Amino acid sequence: MLAEDIMTRDPLAVDESIALAEAFRLLAESDVRHLPVLRDGELIGIVSDRDFRGLGLSLVNDVKSLDALQQRMRRGVSDLMNGSVISVD
Repeated sequence: MLAEDIMTRDPLAVDESIALAEAFRLLAESDVRHLPVLRDGELIGIVSDRDFRGLGLSLVNDVKSLDALQQRMRRGVSDLMNGSVISVD
């Protein structure tokens, strides 16, 4: 079996400068669990639904926590992505 037999062709990907909030929206609306992160069209990382769970999105229960989360979600996706990716031809 080859990678091309099971891979997703033309996956949804985002630029490293996209806000975390926008990446989270894309994950939810597109029903995908991973977004490759690109810089000038080159793969530099990946962000997943698990990365967002680590932010405690479901645990916000007070205004101070919500404010902190809203500020964090305005930051670039490169702040949350995993930069240790392995790719193959």
